[in-house]
Amino acid sequence: MKTYAVYYRFTRPGEKKAANVTHYKLSAMNLNAARKLAFEQANTPGVELISVKEVD
Repeated sequence: MKTYAVYYRFTRPGEKKAANVTHYKLSAMNLNAARKLAFEQANTPGVELISVKEVD
């Protein structure tokens, strides 16, 4: 398993300006699996998935 950093931006309901870019880490077998997990976790209104990168 490898560790990946997921970068995203979250806009709260009623706010016009999006928040700063934040990140979290997840473990997955490969980059495609990490992207799929990130998309499933971030599939809520107001969340914009920016990128998924492998962490050394």
